[in-house]
Amino acid sequence: MEINNNVLSFPKQNNRLFNEALNLYELGNYYEALTQTIALINDGYSHANTLAGAIYERGGKGVNQDFEKALFYYRMAVNEVGAVEAWLALGRIFYFGKGVIQDYEKAFYYYSIVDEDTENHIAYLMLGKMYLEGTGVKKNLFKAREYFVKAIKRGAVFGYTYLAILEHEQGHILKSLFLRLKAGFLACLVSHRNTNDPRLRRY
Repeated sequence: MEINNNVLSFPKQNNRLFNEALNLYELGNYYEALTQTIALINDGYSHANTLAGAIYERGGKGVNQDFEKALFYYRMAVNEVGAVEAWLALGRIFYFGKGVIQDYEKAFYYYSIVDEDTENHIAYLMLGKMYLEGTGVKKNLFKAREYFVKAIKRGAVFGYTYLAILEHEQGHILKSLFLRLKAGFLACLVSHRNTNDPRLRRY
């Protein structure tokens, strides 16, 4: 079973306390989730670092948003267990400049690490977006298309949206419109069943 929301997406672990912390997080009990997560980290359970980073990144509900702490825990997760979600989070933080100086090249590096080791549609979307925009890497519409198609094959709804932008830039107006309509239809269909479906994630 997968845990899916705007920040996390990874399998439940063989650790009862960690799964309880994840459930608390999903229910919005951030303070209780963080307390349990920090206790797990202190006991040497390194997988919990990603969850701690996510809680601090999002903030609210009893926990102050703190990007410095989020960055610290994500880096711990990367260094200790190579957590995919932590790599994605580092890319997200530097792409959007969350509490740090915006750095597209670093973001591109972090997303590329995920691309090398997994078939993750978030990495595909973001790398395609960066090739489309020419941010962090030289603009390359051919590479952008490749990544958007990969993301679509992995079920990413927003792959159609970004591909539509690319088609519009190349002057294919009708094709762009069709892709936008398809993206909207799929988004409505998927969100009707589950608003936390990972196929709706963009970053």
